[in-house]
Parts: sequence; structure tokens; C-alpha cells
Amino acid sequence: MPLLLVPFYAFGHILSKFIPFLEHDYLTQFCVSMANPFFTALIALTLFVFIRRLGFGVKTGILTTLCYAFCTMSWIYTRSGFSEPVLTLLLFLAALSLYIYEESGLLRYVWLSGFLIAYSLLIKTNSIVCLPVIFIYLAYKSFKIKRLGPRLGFWLAFVMPMSLFVFIYLYH
Repeated sequence: MPLLLVPFYAFGHILSKFIPFLEHDYLTQFCVSMANPFFTALIALTLFVFIRRLGFGVKTGILTTLCYAFCTMSWIYTRSGFSEPVLTLLLFLAALSLYIYEESGLLRYVWLSGFLIAYSLLIKTNSIVCLPVIFIYLAYKSFKIKRLGPRLGFWLAFVMPMSLFVFIYLYH
């Protein structure tokens, strides 16, 4: 999570150069505190894009996004320093990248999904709860691949970024 906050801190640091009458620490803390509202807005955007890619209309996408934004606990988490908005964003992006793989067949989306899920595991290990569902989906997709070489490439594309993050986690 702190790695994702670096751009917000840098923006506050640069902004403090242009607004000298406000203290540097207040500006940087304010900019960092705006991270969760930003991530929550990205979740809403990702949800809208996902719904549109599923083939639903613009009205359905907007209504579902508004229901997510105002009828769930997401707006409460925007005011806190908790990591749940980031986890939700990473898992939504991982699901979207797997869906894009379904449409395009490009393995880079499977790799991206593995990277996002592994990063969510580094942020909060409780997100391991999502892994069985994702592995079941990946197993289902891999059984559709008839030849062994592409099937192995499919699994390697997902497991390689995860093994890198597991190594980082165990080393730290």
C-alpha cells in the first residue's frame, strides 16, 4: 500500500512549493489522504467498464456504478486509511483482465491478473480467500486448451508474477 501512496505524497510535496503559506506536512498529508477517494473512483470506473464489456447498456452501467458508489460501504472506506479500496480495485482489475483474456486470448492479460492478485496478497494477506475461486476459473479455462504447451504457458503466465511476489513476501 505505501508504494501506491508515493505519487500522492509527491504531488503534495510539489504542491507545497507553489503554496508556500501552507505547511508542507499538511499538504502532503492531505494529498495522501485523498488516495482512497481516488481508488474508490477508479473502482467505480472499472465496474462501469466491466459492465459495458459484458454487453450491457450505458444506463445499466451507470445505475450499477451508482448503486455500488452509494449503496455499499465503499464511500465510508474513502474517509479512512484502510487498504480495502485498493484491494477491491486490484481484484476488480484482475477480474476485468481475465475477462479481456477471454475475449482476446492474449496471455499478457493472464499475467496482469496474476500480478494484480499477487500485489493484493502483499497488501493484505486476507485476500487469499479469493484465490480458490480464481484457481477454479483458471482450471476451467485451462481444460479448454487442448495442447500441453499452450496450457503450460497459460499457467506460467499466471503463476510467474505470483511466485515473484511470494518470494518478496518470504524474503521480507
